[in-house]
Amino acid sequence: MKRLLARNINLNSVIADKVGVAATRAARRTGLLNHDCLAPGEALWIVPSRGVHTFGMKFTIDVVALDERGVVIDCVPHMKPWRIRLPRRGTAGVLELPEGRVAASGTEIGHRILFEMTSADYADATDRPQARKAGSLASVQAHGTADVFDSGEVA
Repeated sequence: MKRLLARNINLNSVIADKVGVAATRAARRTGLLNHDCLAPGEALWIVPSRGVHTFGMKFTIDVVALDERGVVIDCVPHMKPWRIRLPRRGTAGVLELPEGRVAASGTEIGHRILFEMTSADYADATDRPQARKAGSLASVQAHGTADVFDSGEVA
């Protein structure tokens, strides 16, 4: 699976530089359950998703809910295992980060998060005819930044 970079445009700072994407039903269902932790720089972007749970997880995470434009509409720092965050109106996707990353990055409600491919990944994706543009947040928000494939992987 290709990885994305999550940038807080308001602060012009990188929140995570190894963002996996859970865009299929199976990937969303599994989420971070098979992980023992998230390393610094890692994150999981679950799309579409309105709310999340940490049932069965082994570690605490920070959760950021984004609307279709990538604007932060909810932040849950230090979400422990066996908890649930009910859906928030307008949520299109959820970014799961290592514990403490929201505070360390200065990310707040109202900030806009942009997902970008690395230059090597972008060059590779433009050569793939099976790529399709999905709507709004599912296409990673910005013109030309990423395409979501039918397999659920990001190229």
